[in-house]
Amino acid sequence: MTLDLDIFRGNHPEVKRHFFLFLRHDKSRFRRKIILREPLSLTRLSRAMETAEAFESEFRTLVDELRKGEGEGWEVRQEPPSGAYLHVSLPQWGDEDMNGIHIETYVLGRELAARSAPVALHCESGCPFQRQFMKLFHERAAAHTEAWPGNYTMQVVDSSTTACEISVPFASTPKETVRKLLTEIRRLQRLAPIVDGIIKDCTRAESA
Repeated sequence: MTLDLDIFRGNHPEVKRHFFLFLRHDKSRFRRKIILREPLSLTRLSRAMETAEAFESEFRTLVDELRKGEGEGWEVRQEPPSGAYLHVSLPQWGDEDMNGIHIETYVLGRELAARSAPVALHCESGCPFQRQFMKLFHERAAAHTEAWPGNYTMQVVDSSTTACEISVPFASTPKETVRKLLTEIRRLQRLAPIVDGIIKDCTRAESA
């Protein structure tokens, strides 16, 4: 994460201290430049911190609920320290190190600002047949995602790790928002047979 050192111009030192505390809630793996276009009040910052903490609490509840599906093979992972960020996968998806195939959602700094959060199916570099998986997933799953409500997007760009994704607008409360995220996670879980079939085909092709 990079910061513009001029962003604190006109802000009280106490706001600076709380701002850096707030950044600790943003566990995004993506680098970004944060620019404040006007002085940030301590009241606004405190509210933002409270919202971030509320989402972290709701994600703990979400993790507990998703882990009820572990009897069906589903696994749930979070990067330490755990926050409003998680992966959901099956053992054969190779996501033990959180760099395989998985369903992912998170609410971090950028999402709090935009008031929307992604739910996505990713195939990352830990998958030995990443590019072929992306190609076959697009061919086999597009008809399903196009029939779903909302606006799922599919990626086939070589540099992308996102097989499909939807942006979920925030509801009126963090609890209601997380319920909306869960709905989309459950929807993507229904694609498991397609994902498993692609894995089998790619594995067979590699061993031929």
